[in-house]
Order: sequence, then structure tokens, then C-alpha cells
Amino acid sequence: MSTLVKGSSQTLNTASNLDELLQELPSENYVPSAMPQILGQVDMIALFIMAVFWVSNVSGIAMAGTAAFSYLLLAGILFFIPCSLVTAQLGVMFPHEGSIYNWTHRAFRGRNPAFWSFFIGLCAWLPGVLSLVSAADVFVNCLQTLNPNWLVQAWQQGVVIILVTLFCGFISTRRTRTVQNTINVSAAVVAGVVVLIVLSALVWLVSGHSSATNFADGTGWAIHLTFDPNTTNIPVFGTVTLALLGATMPLNMAGEIKANGRGTIITRHLLWGSLFVLVGYFLLTFVVLAVGGQNAAFAAPNPIALLYSVAQTTLGSFGATVVMLGIMLFYIVVGVFENSISARLLMAAAIDRQLPVSLGKLNKFRVPANALTFQIVLAIVYTAVIFFGLPQLSFLGANSAELTTQAYTITAAGLLLIWAFSFMFPFIDAFLVYTRDRVAFTRQLVCPLPLLQISMFAGPLVCLAAIGSTLTASWIPTLIPNSQWWYIVLIVAGIVLVMAIMMSMFATGQASWETSFESPANTEERR
Repeated sequence: MSTLVKGSSQTLNTASNLDELLQELPSENYVPSAMPQILGQVDMIALFIMAVFWVSNVSGIAMAGTAAFSYLLLAGILFFIPCSLVTAQLGVMFPHEGSIYNWTHRAFRGRNPAFWSFFIGLCAWLPGVLSLVSAADVFVNCLQTLNPNWLVQAWQQGVVIILVTLFCGFISTRRTRTVQNTINVSAAVVAGVVVLIVLSALVWLVSGHSSATNFADGTGWAIHLTFDPNTTNIPVFGTVTLALLGATMPLNMAGEIKANGRGTIITRHLLWGSLFVLVGYFLLTFVVLAVGGQNAAFAAPNPIALLYSVAQTTLGSFGATVVMLGIMLFYIVVGVFENSISARLLMAAAIDRQLPVSLGKLNKFRVPANALTFQIVLAIVYTAVIFFGLPQLSFLGANSAELTTQAYTITAAGLLLIWAFSFMFPFIDAFLVYTRDRVAFTRQLVCPLPLLQISMFAGPLVCLAAIGSTLTASWIPTLIPNSQWWYIVLIVAGIVLVMAIMMSMFATGQASWETSFESPANTEERR
């Protein structure tokens, strides 16, 4: 079969390339036949908000003062919008469960696709497990903000985190429609919280209160690219870019999107979700700087305390409590979201015989219960080590609170770097698919081709820049100085990655062994 490119007399033989691009993985057929296809546009927008719009990120962004807006604009133009465009293109072309796992397998045809797809899928999956703990930890921050005398000891925090994680695990094993309705409500609540905070701040300013930040001072908006740690603000670029990661996550459930109008649902949820996230971060950063100021961001004991303080100033105690309850609900449901989304990666890999088949099995509600449970167990084990085990090692020279903070922060930073590395691959995948068969690629363009080409080039560079800038400044400088931060985080990230690769090799071997003994009858039973 040959295809004639319009406007050219050259005939291109694309049959082999198309055959490679269209070759299906077992998970691509299994998921639509075994799981309900019920997700619509509103559902996907809600998933996008849960993935990217963590209001706790605003505190770190606001530490840059008005330069935060410059970095939000820069990261938005160079990374977030390109990432959404490339994600939409790949999602429309390959609307299958597992998103980046599936796309990498297709893009690396002839280049050991099984290894690359599993490796990049693993890099995308690992931070999701930590996010279960991170969301519960933000919930702990909320309680501590309401009463600083609560949950002072590390073990007390660990108990609450484990209880929240168990609750999230239980909810995530329920029927997909039930879980999605819960996520939709939570996304609507956090949107309402943003509107409430912004409107109250505007009323507060209009009523005669002066802004805590001089937005007219142009020098504050400047980006300082220097090597002097006392004058540079380049680490904020890493903070902002990492806050904007997550655009591909909702498409881990692409196989469960309604078949009718699937392409439109994919493109529109990325459009409206991206718009909400960018506007939301800009508005909340403005409110925090106008009401509290840059120094308040530095002085806040935790990321949520700053928002609570702003809400108290503009809404009073009752209004601030309402805001806090909305944020607490959001972060409980974030745990449900993270568990559900991440489990789809395990499920797809298990169906494709890259993990033990048991991780792909569905419960009576047609969700991957074994994968969901496995993640909850890992999150609880991690919590126990960090919040129960490490405090017992005070003989190392630090108190229990410092040991817990150091270990949690270092592992979080290491896994975030791994996650940022994995986000280079949607751009790389799109580039490989494009270069293999430009005709097939351009048949389903979601935007003008030059925009996609620029996105493929800019995205990986921004990810590398974000990784580099994150390593230049310690997240906890009073406990780990900048001079030690970069190599400690790199070492931890490397250790985690090596351990994950070793575990994946064992899991893949186990899956291969299972496959060699599996009969067609057993395959049907697995369905």
C-alpha cells in the first residue's frame, strides 16, 4: 500500500510504518471489553485538576515575590502548554490505558519497546505512590494549622497518614462511577475555594486595605540568572515547573473514556484543565502576595498555613475554617485519585505480561483491586519507615523530627526528579512517532504542526532545566545546606531507580514464567 502526499510528486510507502504504529498491545483490547467506558469531559477535567492543581504549591511559588509571575508565565509557555499539546496529540492517536507507558511502547518500536515502556512507566508510577503519602501529609498540615498543638510527634503524624491512606485505599476500590463522582465533587469544592479566596481578597483590597506587595515595582518581576545563591531566584523555575507536572496522568484511564467523542473529550479536558490550572495558580499567587506578602510565604510553618492566614485576614475565622475544610476534603480525595490513576499503569503492564498477572485482575466493581491494594501497602510501609522507624535513630545526631523531615524531603525530591525525567518522554515519544511516519501523525493533528514541533523541542530542555534548578537550592536549608543537597538528592534518586529496575526485572521474569504456564482457558478466566 502506498500513500501519495498532497503537493508532492513523491510517493511514500508507509505500510510497514503504519503497521508498527497500529500494532496493538493486549491491554488495548482488554480494558474496553472488561471495564466500563463512562468518563466524560467533566470527569476528565476534574481528574486534570486533581493531578496538577495542588494549592499547597502556591506557598513555594510565592516565595519568589512578584518574580513568581514571570516564572509562571515562562514555565507555562515553554513547558505546560507544550506538554498539554503533545499529550493531546498522543492521546488522540493512542487513546489507551496507561498513557505514557502505552505511548512509549509504540514510539520505541524496533528499539526494545518492552524495556523502555516499562522503565518510563515505572518512573511515572513511583512518584504516584509517594503522592499518596504527600496528600495525607498535607492533610496533617491542615490539622496542625487549625491547632499547632495537634500531631506534634512524628509517630502521631504517621498514624494519621496511615489512617487517611487506608481510607483512600478503600474508596478507590469502589465502582468507578462512585469514585469519579467523589473526585468531581472534590474538584468543584477546590474551585469554589479558589473563587472564595480571590473574591474576598479583592473586596478586602477595594475596601481600603493596602497591598503587602508593590506590584508596580518592575525590578521585583526580574529573573536573576546568577550563580550567587543570595541573589539568584532561578530555583523558583524548578518549583514552578514541578508544580505543573501531571498533564498525562488523567489519560492513564483513557481506555475508560466514553467511546463516542473520545478524541474531543481528550482535547477539551486538556484545554479547559490547563486554563483552570494556570489561571488558578496566577490568582492564588496574587492573593497571597497582596494580602500576606513574600515574607509571609517564608515565615509560614507549612504550605497550608499561608493560605489559612490569608483567608483569616479577608474572611475572618469562620470563613477561614470553611476554606480549610474544603482544602482538607481535596487532599483526602487526592489520595483516592493518585491510587486509582497509578494503579492503571500497573494493570496495563500486567495485562501486557510485563508484571505478574495478578496485578491486572479486577474485582466485582471492575477496578484493579490487587494493584490498588499493592500501592496502599507500599505507601504504609514507607510511612512506617519514615515516621516510626527513623525517629528511633536519634543516635545519628539529630532529633526525631529532623530525621523524619530530612528523610521525607529527600525522598520526595528524588522521586520528583525521577518524575520530571519521565515527563521528557511524551515529547520524545511524539518526536519518534512523527519521524517514523509523518503522514500518519498529521492525519489527527490537534493543533498546527509547527506548534507541536516547537513543543517537542522545548519540553525536554525545560525538564532538564527544572531538574538542574531544583538541585541548586535545598528545600530545607536549615537542615541540609545547598552544598550537600544536590548530591544527596541525586544519590537517593539513583538508589531508588536502581532498586526499582531490579524489582521490575524480577517482576518481568515472574510474568514471563506465569505466561509460559498459562493456557487459553486461564486467560479467559482472568477476564
